[in-house]
Amino acid sequence: MRSLLRDFAIFDAMPNDPFNPEQRRKLEERYTQSQPESSSTPPNSILLDYTDFFESYELMIKYRSLLPQGAGEELQVARQPMEHLVGIRNRVMHSRPLEPDDFATVYDASVTLLNHKNLKWSSLKATRSRLTEEPSFVLSLRIPEYPWLQPNGIPHNLPLPEFDDTGYIGRLKDRDDITKLILGHHRIVTILGEGGVGKTATLVKCLYDLIDSINKQFDMIIWVSLKNQVLTASGAQDIANSITSVTGLYKAIAKPLGVPDRELSTNILSDLHEYLSEFKILLAIDNLETIQTNELQEFIRDLPPHTKLVITSRIGLGELEIRRPLQPLNEAEAAQLLRRYSQVHAVDSLAKLPQTDIIHFCKRLHFNPLAIRWFVTSVQRGTAIQSLLSHQSDLLSFCVQNVYEKLSDESHYILEIMIAARRPLGEAELAYLANRSAISVRQQIFEISGTMILKQIHKKLLDSTIETQYALTEFSRQYFETHRRPSSQTVQMVSSRLSELASAVESAGRFTDSDPYNPRAIRIRSNNDRVAARLLQIALVESQRKSPERAMGLITQAKNVAPTYPEVYKISAFIKANTNDYHGAQEDYEQAIELSPDAPQLYFLYAGFCAYKLNDSTQALALIDRANQLDPNNLNVLADRARYLAFTGRIDEAWAIFEKLLNDVSKHNVRFQIKTYDKSLNCLHRMMERARESRDIQRATSLAATIFRIIDAASSAFPSETSFAHSFCDTLQDIAFAAARSKNKDLITQVAIRFIELNNILTHDKSFHPSLVSIANTANALNIDPESRDSLAKLAEDHGINLSKGHIIGTVTRIHADGRSGLILSDHDKVDYFFHFERLMPHVRWKDVCLGARVSFVAGANRQGPLASYVEVVD
Repeated sequence: MRSLLRDFAIFDAMPNDPFNPEQRRKLEERYTQSQPESSSTPPNSILLDYTDFFESYELMIKYRSLLPQGAGEELQVARQPMEHLVGIRNRVMHSRPLEPDDFATVYDASVTLLNHKNLKWSSLKATRSRLTEEPSFVLSLRIPEYPWLQPNGIPHNLPLPEFDDTGYIGRLKDRDDITKLILGHHRIVTILGEGGVGKTATLVKCLYDLIDSINKQFDMIIWVSLKNQVLTASGAQDIANSITSVTGLYKAIAKPLGVPDRELSTNILSDLHEYLSEFKILLAIDNLETIQTNELQEFIRDLPPHTKLVITSRIGLGELEIRRPLQPLNEAEAAQLLRRYSQVHAVDSLAKLPQTDIIHFCKRLHFNPLAIRWFVTSVQRGTAIQSLLSHQSDLLSFCVQNVYEKLSDESHYILEIMIAARRPLGEAELAYLANRSAISVRQQIFEISGTMILKQIHKKLLDSTIETQYALTEFSRQYFETHRRPSSQTVQMVSSRLSELASAVESAGRFTDSDPYNPRAIRIRSNNDRVAARLLQIALVESQRKSPERAMGLITQAKNVAPTYPEVYKISAFIKANTNDYHGAQEDYEQAIELSPDAPQLYFLYAGFCAYKLNDSTQALALIDRANQLDPNNLNVLADRARYLAFTGRIDEAWAIFEKLLNDVSKHNVRFQIKTYDKSLNCLHRMMERARESRDIQRATSLAATIFRIIDAASSAFPSETSFAHSFCDTLQDIAFAAARSKNKDLITQVAIRFIELNNILTHDKSFHPSLVSIANTANALNIDPESRDSLAKLAEDHGINLSKGHIIGTVTRIHADGRSGLILSDHDKVDYFFHFERLMPHVRWKDVCLGARVSFVAGANRQGPLASYVEVVD
């Protein structure tokens, strides 16, 4: 452009000044800086040499009328490409990282300019020709240094970018995140990644962008590289004069600060800290993993407050830092890099491949930038593509080996287990396979995770909780399979233990599927749960064997390996409840629900605990209502809800549910049928008590028919089921009372017949004897048929009961404030028996049962204690 202006504009002969006042001032200042010995005013043609790229273009536009005919129009059309070149020119002149499209933009602009018919871009044409004939000549070019064109950015000693051949590709979010961390409040920022992933290039790009930004947070940026090897197509090569010690690191930091270069001592270290304290320094240390010593840790810990440290490393520092992991390139970025690098290095066999093939190669190279560059360079040297993809030994060693060697022996063993398992593993599985404690495995995972050898896999489980598993990165896995294969013994051991785990838990899965609301059912969501589930199975066995300490020891192990697994706390609560540790059981049930708030089984079991262990029917009903919301059609939940409704006095609502359940009860499993029959009779027992209290004989008689129907159905379906004994005794005795009050011979006869027929079941309940006496006395009082009375007498005799002495004599010692109940002191055993006015014989008036009255009664018992029935006053 300067040549064209000289040729056509004839600057020195112009009558008017070609530069505006501001332009002239700048150009004369530049001339003075360049030629300080000159005192004369330079001519316009000399000042033209001090214009920059954009200033020259503006002058051409300004004086386009002096150019050949048609040239002005050509310049105007080229305005947009020329404006794009300004930024590229600035990046080149100021040694800034190039962008991926810079080369293409310059090339396209050159094509546009060389197509001009009126302007002859001679220098550009000559350069393009030479590039075609002799591409290597660019390596001998030197970018001129103009003191007046130096930017006013932050002083630094950053290296020239190593990616200028392709430009920095992609990773916009990574760069944005890292820049925010550098400018944020964290004193130490670590860019963590596997070898060759692009940590150095990304940090260099971020720092160069920071230099030219308006944010001047730092007075200086100091760069120190601890890289000691480079990977070439011939393998890993040592870098001459690389820094290999903490001493060398200190000297490298001290040099750009101007700290005197003398032997390192306490004084020089003190000087270094003093200099760092004077300025706001951004210290960037590349490849920190090559030097790992306690002295270095102390130096970093003691850095002045104003000093910000950003490092790249394959190994984290630990608690000192905020880590920003850097992952491999994504598919599109990796493919762009491979194609661009192939084009730059004239590897047409790769550059012209279809995109699908390019992506396939990138995948085989794990989307690692270093691996991609190594691959292209090796192909350029004539190595077969398939050979490179199949044999990456040097590449793998360069990227992983030095990190692996810095890990502890225990971490090596955990990695060997993971390689042998050949699939992602959770903490619990690793602890089980390695035969180590969960705490120990957690420590090793923490150490390994600081190297980027591992990747985390977060899996959402059915209950919406998140499980974390660990797997080797693809790059690391390939290294271990090539260089660190597990021993045959380890492979065999891992396979065997995984098989044991699978078979041991299979039964739990079947049990859970068939009866998920059983307190012993263990729900397994994932592979990681299997270890804890196995421990829980054994804990349940130990609990059955009356070994609560061993059971709780296993529970503790399960909590260690799977602290967020709800089933651990559910089984723990179940075992604690059975050992009367009610407070501990409550805590565990609530912890289980907190971990899995949408699991209806947990509310169901907690409700049962509240109802039967704590006698808190109100809380039980609230919990079972929540279970019903979560699983509205579950029959177990409906049956228990009906039960708790009855407990809280909402008997009619309870019976409405039981009626629906009884309609098709035979379609369901045996356990549910038995449970439904039993709980239905319990509900009817309460309904009979209410009918007696209200003296509703008609209602009691109607309920008796329902009770007979259910007893007949239950005893027919399960003729040997002894768990019915209590509810059978209660309800048959209820009907006997109703028969006595209504003097209904048919009703007491039906009771007597069933009592005789079902005695093999009834005898298993402790209230059998009192019930037998009550029913026999009522049968005798109502003078039912002799055959039934004789059968009852024979049944009593078989069980050692003398019906003629069935009634006990005692004295009324207390009438309760409710005026409906009291206590009778037995003459026989000096025990206080509770009685209720509903338990009086039909002909007895309540007002006759006063304090001191002598009465006879049949001794019995209920859940609250001794109970007197068939009470009558005697002389």
